[in-house]
Amino acid sequence: MYQQRRNVDLVDPDNLDFSNLVSDASLATNCVVTLLMHPALRFVNEEHEGDKGGSGGGLVQSPYCTKLIRDVGNASTATQLTFEFAVNKEKKSTLPESVPFQVQVL
Repeated sequence: MYQQRRNVDLVDPDNLDFSNLVSDASLATNCVVTLLMHPALRFVNEEHEGDKGGSGGGLVQSPYCTKLIRDVGNASTATQLTFEFAVNKEKKSTLPESVPFQVQVL
């Protein structure tokens, strides 16, 4: 027969210290990051529109731009985001010499 042994730590509820649970101070709550780029570019390894449910995140393609919305939630100094993109082969002929990007942090 299998017997599992567990260690139990008894603590004094009057002397609990939760400061180590949130070591990085939040800079923003409910943070949303939106990246807009030329429609001849596409995001790599991202869900299609509507795949992220009701969180407001997802990928939107239009004739004017490619837009990716990421619901970050709480952001601290340790929060990092990466975006990977490539040329959309179907629209490669419309790609200009220089391509503008716009990042919105709300």
